[in-house]
Amino acid sequence: MSGGGAGPDAAPPPLWRHRPFLLLLGGYALSGVGDHFFDLAVEWHVYASSGSSLQVAAVGVAFQLAYTLIGPVAGVLADRWDRRRTLIVCDALRGLIVMGAAAVAWLAVLPFWAAASTVFVLEAIGQFFYASRQPFIPLVVPRAELVAANGALSGAGHAAGIAGRAFGGVVVSAAGTAVAILSDAVSFWISAACVWLIRTPRPSLAEERPVAAPSDAAGEGQRGGWARFWSEMKEGWGAIAGIPLIRTLVVYAVLINFAYAMIQPVFPAYVATQLRLGAWALGLIQSAILVGGLSGGLLAGTVSRRVPAGRAVILSFSSFALVMVAIGLSGSLEFALALWALFGFTLTVQGAATQALEQALIPQAVMGRAVALSSALSMALMPLGTLLGGYAGNLVGAGAVLTAVGVFEALLALLLAGNPGLRRADVREVGPAA
Repeated sequence: MSGGGAGPDAAPPPLWRHRPFLLLLGGYALSGVGDHFFDLAVEWHVYASSGSSLQVAAVGVAFQLAYTLIGPVAGVLADRWDRRRTLIVCDALRGLIVMGAAAVAWLAVLPFWAAASTVFVLEAIGQFFYASRQPFIPLVVPRAELVAANGALSGAGHAAGIAGRAFGGVVVSAAGTAVAILSDAVSFWISAACVWLIRTPRPSLAEERPVAAPSDAAGEGQRGGWARFWSEMKEGWGAIAGIPLIRTLVVYAVLINFAYAMIQPVFPAYVATQLRLGAWALGLIQSAILVGGLSGGLLAGTVSRRVPAGRAVILSFSSFALVMVAIGLSGSLEFALALWALFGFTLTVQGAATQALEQALIPQAVMGRAVALSSALSMALMPLGTLLGGYAGNLVGAGAVLTAVGVFEALLALLLAGNPGLRRADVREVGPAA
């Protein structure tokens, strides 16, 4: 796949001088800060007005439902539409919706049902945005810079989390919920303007060819809308099932997210019982994870120039497993902060390498639906992991759960290391399936 319009022998500009990518990165980072403003404001507003942690959790469920229910549908439709135009429209619409929520919060109390509905609608529209953004990246940057680009975007997301959570609390306290929410609306519109300023060539005919051969024109014209929809979704499944390396990555994502979900419910217990500290330490550890993720994003490009993407996935996954075992056995805050920062670093490098392989292997024509379907699959076992982690935490303690997660991930890392296709995979050499 070509990126940024450069010919195959042309030397592309360094990523940090690549104007289209810088526009994409800037809009993404600013929008991410706004998203954290919005999330913090809504969480605080719902809890402050109701005193119910259950209502706060229900807002989170609205997010998850939109992700799992809308994602596969969004992937199919996003592959029919122009990538750039979809990104612009999604950001513009989300800005309008958030502005409406800010107006309600300004004029009156934002009721729980309105907050949950806003989150659901925003995330539903967001699924179309996400299904278009990942295929859009290879149209913006050269193939050799895909890992670096994904790493930079991930790092920007972590930096946005640090800034958004830190300054969002200040804005909510000083100016109120409505102002914090309105800030998110403005960030969406600036992000839309950044994408509007990007100009990219259309993908080549080879990249537009779907994984499954289409029917003849007459037969296609006789089929109804639903038949066409399911046929296109099957092409997305074909990109996952028909490309061995993508299939491996999706299976691994399902399992790693299952294990990752077990970590979340024992986080407070880990801080309170194993480190014997208070809520301030929980915030400090979460900041360490974000700092590690930011570092991983900034260094992902450097790693990619020395280690092929497939090996980077294996090494990151192995490091993640060892870090989790060490965290489960650690009782020192200083040591824990370093380990959690390394945790964020390894996850970010692994994520950047995985996304780059998907972008290099999956044809443009089906990438939106394939990525959306793989994302939905990767979350399939997370509710089970969350429940199992919470139950096991009460039964054997947080440290034992974290250690067990590390051992489980180490076994998965061994299986991945035994995959010859993954060991050899390099975004500079692989290409889309025919």
